[in-house]
Amino acid sequence: MYLEASILVRRPPSEVWAFLENPFNLPRWDRSVKRVVVTSAAPAGVGCTFDTFGPSTKTDGARSSYLVTEYRSGEYVWVDLINSRLFSRARWLTAIQSCPDGTNVRIGLDLTPRIRYCYLWPVFRFMAHRIKRDLVHLKAAIESSRPAMPAASRASWKTAELPSQRADLGFHETFSGVEFETIQRGWIPIEMEDKWFILFEDPWLFLHRSWTGVCIYMLRFERHSAGASVVESWVNRDPTQYSQVDVDYDRALAKFVIDALLLGRQVRFPVSADAGHEPLTRAIFQHGVVGRTYPETIFEPPRRKPQFDDESARAHSRVDGR
Repeated sequence: MYLEASILVRRPPSEVWAFLENPFNLPRWDRSVKRVVVTSAAPAGVGCTFDTFGPSTKTDGARSSYLVTEYRSGEYVWVDLINSRLFSRARWLTAIQSCPDGTNVRIGLDLTPRIRYCYLWPVFRFMAHRIKRDLVHLKAAIESSRPAMPAASRASWKTAELPSQRADLGFHETFSGVEFETIQRGWIPIEMEDKWFILFEDPWLFLHRSWTGVCIYMLRFERHSAGASVVESWVNRDPTQYSQVDVDYDRALAKFVIDALLLGRQVRFPVSADAGHEPLTRAIFQHGVVGRTYPETIFEPPRRKPQFDDESARAHSRVDGR
């Protein structure tokens, strides 16, 4: 059974393809996907594997695993569903073609149900409606996205170095090969609402405030077979440049900026306790930090075990009978 639908996207093919080949953009238009995890070090192309997680009222929903089996950059990609319970074969085509008004995007599903599930054939055919629905969301997501930009460089923006007044950020994250490839492109502001300029100069990632050029974070990456990991990180602590002093919040904010801006993930903005409890003041705080509106989560610093000096420890031991 083969199902297919198409839609016109009023953006040039290069921008449409850049959006489609990034698996982290799936949750922005496929309503059956909440989160994507790339499971291979290979960049976009044949051999790339990734998992998707469906919506859930708790954490993650059902997981599906995929493998890119055919790939022609700027034209089409075939993705196979791995280890499906319902299908002996399930393939997913994404293809684009230039047209006078923009780009025609075509999505196809090639499905072969397992014999014991053939009675669900009418249900499977209903998936054609879901493809059309998702294409509408895809069109909206691409046409509302910022245009594709070249990789950031020192010549892209006026910047300042991280001052000597700095603190260890303690940021430790690992990214797949595909994620690291995306991170290296950085982020160039194009509107006043874009509050960050992000630059990668091997092996450092620099995160600057766009209006002032002040460097807030520096992250050093180390490559390995699975991708790359942050092995050293610093945060600005010059009070004339940056007023935040909570390193736990800075870690959360740095992760948000990378996830939301560089990787295009649907993540929640961490609202600092300094922003207060009123929705308006929180909205003003968020706009000042990222210039956009994201779902919020109230930042809660990680719990730490209480620290005792030697005398206190001995006292607690006597009370506990140890």
